[in-house]
Amino acid sequence: MTLLLSSCTSAENENMRKVSSVRNSDESYTDIEFSDELDTFEGTLVYTVDSVTYSNSISDFGIDITALNKESDLDMDGGETYYLYPDYINIETGELMENAVFLLVEITATNIDAKSKTGVMLYENGYLFRADIFFLVDLNYKNDGHYFAEGIFYFSEQGKYAEHRYVYELLPGEQITFQIGYVIGNSANDYTNLLLSNTGGDLRVKEGFLIPIDVKAHEEDSDV
Repeated sequence: MTLLLSSCTSAENENMRKVSSVRNSDESYTDIEFSDELDTFEGTLVYTVDSVTYSNSISDFGIDITALNKESDLDMDGGETYYLYPDYINIETGELMENAVFLLVEITATNIDAKSKTGVMLYENGYLFRADIFFLVDLNYKNDGHYFAEGIFYFSEQGKYAEHRYVYELLPGEQITFQIGYVIGNSANDYTNLLLSNTGGDLRVKEGFLIPIDVKAHEEDSDV
């Protein structure tokens, strides 16, 4: 399995330093085996993080409330306090509670020659890949060696395939751009210590990926 990662931004030296710090820490970076459930494909798949923006209102992104994962909680301050859907969102306006934001990540995936092991095993289609491999990790919060991590709250391709809400089809030589979203909150409104990972909050897995992200506030006249 080869996973190539890239970003459209060049202003990520600080986040790369944070990744190196995590991976070079004796406490955090150890020889934990890469589990089969994470080894989801063989071949080469390229992910490019095109943009990461946030807003207090989901409606700013033109997203319909019905497309959200209503099973997702809002965990405030690394899970110290949590709120069940829809207690943290105004379902009429899409506005979130104070100190909470919707974070939208746009990703372009390019299949060089990858085949999905998960797709073959679960869906009998080796070119169905899962978008929910991406966890949002907050380096501000850590407990028992694990950083706080959130699963996805929104997937732009959701509902296009009957096999699972978070799958997309990508044949060799093809490319797709999709969006995934998260609902997060912290009292300090600090979104500078965030990473994407496929191992949840356990960053000690050497074969797992860590993607530094450059988070920006959503602008009303932006395309996203």
